[in-house]
Amino acid sequence: MSTTSPIFNLTPNDGGLFCMCPECKKMDGNILPWIDDFNGHIKGRKYNEKAGWASNLSERIWKFNQIVAKKVMEKNPDIMLTCLAYIMYYQPPETIEHLPDNLMVMIADGGPGLQNGTPDEYEKQLAVFRAWHKKCRYLGYYGYFYRSRW
Repeated sequence: MSTTSPIFNLTPNDGGLFCMCPECKKMDGNILPWIDDFNGHIKGRKYNEKAGWASNLSERIWKFNQIVAKKVMEKNPDIMLTCLAYIMYYQPPETIEHLPDNLMVMIADGGPGLQNGTPDEYEKQLAVFRAWHKKCRYLGYYGYFYRSRW
């Protein structure tokens, strides 16, 4: 990979509306239900079918990204791909040992965490970084600086 390699984004559109058919839900594995009930979550359930939201879509999203990255690497090894680790696919997938080296994970720090969280929130976010670091060669950060305390 050269420093001038093109980069293409695989991040799904924001806002939900993911497929909720039985076949797609099978890809999600054994996910836990939401513990809260805000922003499309339904406490105690895994899915909000109407909104197309799930408590965790990491297996589904990152398996897709892995397949695409492998195919791109076969055809053009100089192309880099990237995807946010964001909301429903923020946590590393359990069933993927290592993502292809042409796929960069950009961790979206969407809540209190590394930039402006409490020490406990910082440690939780750092644990996510460490878990992702074990699964990919390239790791990035996507911060929301409008929430920063200056």
